[in-house]
Amino acid sequence: MNFCNRNAKYIPLCLDWVLLTISVIFSSLLFLNNSEAFFSADVVSGIVFLELIWMCFAYSKSLYHRLLTDNAEVIVRVSVKTWLFYILVCSLLYFLLLKNIFTGKLFYTTLFLFGFFLFCSRVVFLSFRKKFRHLFVRRKKAVIIGYNGYNGDLQHIINDGFFEYKITGRYQEDEVRMKSNGSDYSDIYEMYREGVEEIFCCLSAMKKESIQQLLYEADQNMIRVKFFPEFEHILNRPVLIDRLGNTQVITVRKEPLLSEYNIIIKRAFDICFSLMVIVFILSWLVPLLALLIKAESRGPIFFKQKRSGRNNQPFYCYKFRSMKVNQHSDKVQASKQDARITKVGAFLRRTSLDELPQFFNVLRGDMSIVGPRPHMLLHTDQYRGEVNAYMIRHFVKPGITGWAQVNGYRGETRDLRFMQSRVEHDIAYLENWTFMLDMKIIFLTVWNIFKGEQNAY
Repeated sequence: MNFCNRNAKYIPLCLDWVLLTISVIFSSLLFLNNSEAFFSADVVSGIVFLELIWMCFAYSKSLYHRLLTDNAEVIVRVSVKTWLFYILVCSLLYFLLLKNIFTGKLFYTTLFLFGFFLFCSRVVFLSFRKKFRHLFVRRKKAVIIGYNGYNGDLQHIINDGFFEYKITGRYQEDEVRMKSNGSDYSDIYEMYREGVEEIFCCLSAMKKESIQQLLYEADQNMIRVKFFPEFEHILNRPVLIDRLGNTQVITVRKEPLLSEYNIIIKRAFDICFSLMVIVFILSWLVPLLALLIKAESRGPIFFKQKRSGRNNQPFYCYKFRSMKVNQHSDKVQASKQDARITKVGAFLRRTSLDELPQFFNVLRGDMSIVGPRPHMLLHTDQYRGEVNAYMIRHFVKPGITGWAQVNGYRGETRDLRFMQSRVEHDIAYLENWTFMLDMKIIFLTVWNIFKGEQNAY
């Protein structure tokens, strides 16, 4: 069975929780006179309190993330530092809050036993990890472009170290064919088809024009690009420095929603908010709108259409049907004075009520409440070759509403400049995501509905 980094780090987390509980039990057997005292409400709450404090410190020091990315020396050093700081803070809390629950002997014996168990568990974990590395890491395919001695060393580190990449190719600049170079064939597209997810590029080994061409084609094919810090040219976009072991790489795009913490926050909100809408609004609104839709025209209540989702994976997007049943729904966008739109449908589209069934998509995990709007598959194929960085918007889940929509870029795409501006807003959203930005977009969406929108038709 294969576990990716995201799940593997919960193994030592759960283990630490168990070890801390065992430490308390051992100390209690030494210093408490009977088992009833151990199972008292005060002692149990004290144990939970100590465990929660440890989890907070471990996460603040990125302890569990380091277990899967750094070498043994770093793991031991960070674990010891976190444990020592934990003792200091727990000692302060003991004198302020826990003195009446635990005796001093029991309290400090617990902490030092936990330190001993922690050290032993790390030794066992490192040995187990070295032997069964494939259980913990999902290796992402990557290639190196612009080979020199520096990135040759990096390839050795990546393939032999405990990292999430597998280098499947190594190319000189002139060995990579790109459409932007006048070729009808794109090696970058072939890399995408073969499952390559990232490109490591040496700036000093490539010309500036080739780098810009590489960025363009990688964006068009949803391949992330990372640059080695050994470079002589200045990129025309902001960059971030990431660490891969002891090596630095440059990331050309900030993506807050790659953070597990941010993913959990966003998903938890999506689920809670969607359930509220489904239970308190759709439960009575669906039967009412079903009668109105059926009364005006024949056909289903809901309209479903395949659209492009996260990582360009197609999914069925649901809406209340606002048009007469026709054969052009998967090809032609709705336009002003569109003869296909029914009277009930016009009201639904003007008030955005036709989008409400997409809360079921959110609950299923196909969409988020806020994100780039999903486009028809036909339009994705069309615009990926016409709009710069169009495919980047598929790095995140599509949304019911988005930053582009609240800034006026919703509805019919009148020309390529309009679509380019929409994509730029979508990319700005995924690069600058915060939970409060989502709240702002939701507020502006509701405000625009009541105010009325020019492009809502």
